[in-house]
Amino acid sequence: MTLRHRCGKVFSFVGKTVRFCLAGMALLLAAEARADWSPEIVVWENPPEVLNAGPVNVSMVPDSQGRLHVVYQHAFYLPSGPPPRLRSGLNYVQYDDWGNRVVGPVFLTDSLDLEAWLPRLSLLGSDSVLVAWCWQGNDPGEYPGYKTRTLDVFSGSMGSPRYWTRAWPGYIDGFASAVRGDGTFVLAYPAHWSEICAIVEIPDGERIMDETVIWAREGNSCDYVGGFVDQHDSLQLVWRQRNSGDPVFTKRVDISSPFDTLQRTTFFALTPDAPGDYYAFPRISPIGDSLLAFIAAYPEDMCTDYLHILERQDYEERARYNLGGCSDVAAAVEPDSTLSIVNLMRADRSLHFRRFSIPGLDLISDTVVARVVPPALSLGFRDYAVSPQGVRHLMYVINLPGANARLVYRFWREDLGTHERESQMSDFSISITPNPTTGPLFISGPLERVKEVAIFNILGQRVFLARPQPGVAPMVLPSLSSLPNGSYFLHVTTRASTHVYRVLVIH
Repeated sequence: MTLRHRCGKVFSFVGKTVRFCLAGMALLLAAEARADWSPEIVVWENPPEVLNAGPVNVSMVPDSQGRLHVVYQHAFYLPSGPPPRLRSGLNYVQYDDWGNRVVGPVFLTDSLDLEAWLPRLSLLGSDSVLVAWCWQGNDPGEYPGYKTRTLDVFSGSMGSPRYWTRAWPGYIDGFASAVRGDGTFVLAYPAHWSEICAIVEIPDGERIMDETVIWAREGNSCDYVGGFVDQHDSLQLVWRQRNSGDPVFTKRVDISSPFDTLQRTTFFALTPDAPGDYYAFPRISPIGDSLLAFIAAYPEDMCTDYLHILERQDYEERARYNLGGCSDVAAAVEPDSTLSIVNLMRADRSLHFRRFSIPGLDLISDTVVARVVPPALSLGFRDYAVSPQGVRHLMYVINLPGANARLVYRFWREDLGTHERESQMSDFSISITPNPTTGPLFISGPLERVKEVAIFNILGQRVFLARPQPGVAPMVLPSLSSLPNGSYFLHVTTRASTHVYRVLVIH
């Protein structure tokens, strides 16, 4: 595990990329890296002996204390043998709100388990988290199933793993798990062929639902089950049917009392029930108490995801937006009640960060936050979340030749697409003269609020750093005549934020 720091943070413009060396190979990663971006933080990299790392599933949850909790899937060889067998396990790590790892990695799964995948992370108050995952034992004849484990967020100490139920082979592509504020645990999962079942257990151990069928449709099967539990005792499910055009369905389930199985066939179609190819990984998430964000691809255009805003009660569509990507997408509600999404554009192998006003889905900004070009094989989006403090957290995977895989974490605090405009609109304002320049720069303004001033070139390399002297104004930066012609970026950091200004050097 390593922490890779850039020499600075980077503005990306058309035709310019940032050069990195990853695993001894040249990787060009073009990013809209503003002053509020973190450096790339390598969460995990498969070791050289692991020739096929497989998928790297990730689940992360920020809490109200500024901590980020992360569980990620990783591949490893079981050291005992022979022969050595490739296994898949789960690790937990915790970061503070400035990207410093404070807990972990903690290995969550039994080393004798053959495989663990699709982790789902939930908060348990302020001192612990619960991880749920799909699990396959070492016995070839054993059915896969679901396990959970609790973890103390301060010490990393773990409770014993708990086995919940088995799953039918081939129908474990997705499941939903959540913990309510009162500690009630909810697990919804695809069961045999044409059923979705639920387990709901209250804190004293009593099960309100015990493998209860909450959806059934004769002659059909389902997969990619997902959803969430709200504060009104409702489980909002979404799933893809595997017959008759593979439509996407949703259903609300009351989990406050035993479920009436007579209503198990009640559901609502979010997409047309018409012949076509598979929909890609449907997702649904809440927007306040009245709206839903629903994301899915359509049969007629499988390389395009569509973002919908739906009424929560009757699922009536309020707005629709063509995202242009395919399957790798997540949405989150911002503290200012806007909606932000990150999605993968496979055509140019880039990750887009977009912000929308709701409910009309008017686009506020669209920023490319990462892009790879050869010799990197691919860029894979893994997870995106926004903390109550407004910090945005992003996880993605870079795959390189030779089965190399690297899980990367980045975070930022402001809207990249409007950073300069927001800086200019704030109550902090400085004057930089002359600009363009060939000589000294003079900085005037509220220097008592300034912690430091730095200048970066377009490759993110810091070429100057200084701190204002108490009682000395204006602040004078030395001659820039030794620098090549071009644009440079002046970062003025205060206690609360960083403000970026462009400086032009002309000889």
